[in-house]
Amino acid sequence: IAAARRNGHALVGHYIKRVHRLVERLSISSRVVPPTAALRESLERDKKLQPEIWEKNSRRDAEEPLRLKLSFVEGRLVATQREIASRDAGKAENVPGAYRSPAELIADVELIQETVTAAKANRAARGLIAPLLAEIRMLGLHGYNLDVREDSDAHTQALNAVAKSVGLPPFEGESLRRELLGRRPLTSPNLRLDDQTEKVLAVFDAVRTIQDELGVKAADTYIISMTHSPDDLLRVALLARERGLIDLSQDEPVSRIDIVPLFETGEDLAGASRVMQGLFRDEAYLKQLQARGMRQEIMLGYSDSAKDVGVVAASWELYRSQELLSAVALEHGVSMSLLHG
Repeated sequence: IAAARRNGHALVGHYIKRVHRLVERLSISSRVVPPTAALRESLERDKKLQPEIWEKNSRRDAEEPLRLKLSFVEGRLVATQREIASRDAGKAENVPGAYRSPAELIADVELIQETVTAAKANRAARGLIAPLLAEIRMLGLHGYNLDVREDSDAHTQALNAVAKSVGLPPFEGESLRRELLGRRPLTSPNLRLDDQTEKVLAVFDAVRTIQDELGVKAADTYIISMTHSPDDLLRVALLARERGLIDLSQDEPVSRIDIVPLFETGEDLAGASRVMQGLFRDEAYLKQLQARGMRQEIMLGYSDSAKDVGVVAASWELYRSQELLSAVALEHGVSMSLLHG
């Protein structure tokens, strides 16, 4: 969490510098180009969010609404950076005016771009605004996408511990699917679990915290090392459900993470298409796919497979598994990405 926060803090600092330069360079008089209704409405909202920015700049920018808007954006970014810093220091505070999501920042910069374009300052729109907007769309408030990775055995042991604590048999096969499609909570603050299980669950808590603070894209990939069966992915889905990242019980399922199997051994590479075929036909996992736009990422392991069966045999299994996985994905209308590890 600390690494994600510090990267977000640095990135927002970069945005502040970019916007400050725009404040200094972009000037369009309202006498020449009257502000649009959208810009006027936006300034009224900003005025309520950050009255101190209004008091400081309203006289200077009385006839330059675009510059005033840019000052508000800069002020909101400063507030966002301050809020991130407070969380990293363990003294979290809600700073007035801070951006609550990358979408809010994107909407403001898009409005600035539209205003500049409406003023026929096309060169400024292309050379000054478009590059900044492209950065924000790509990087959001987080900068990099954090991948989380854990061994399949850790999930099995953690879920078995949860089941035992609530007096249920281990979740396997059909019972696993029933739980995923239901709404019964399995964990609570009062449930006593061993340290290793708490550690596994804490990772899902960390993912949710990062997403809530910096945006869903900041950490939305969960990789399962040593994937052997469809249940390995369903266990991760159930653990994520317990931490509020997935809800497959609704008519419109919700999922904030991609669940990515990593097939590493020669045997697992040979059976990868069978595992994914079973998942793509599974009622519960189909809802996970629907929630993620029918996209599935799959990771293929080179190092362990080569150690397991040798370089030549591993190369053949890697080639063959890619061919079979592509056919399975095409059959089920799934957009597949292969990550070579």
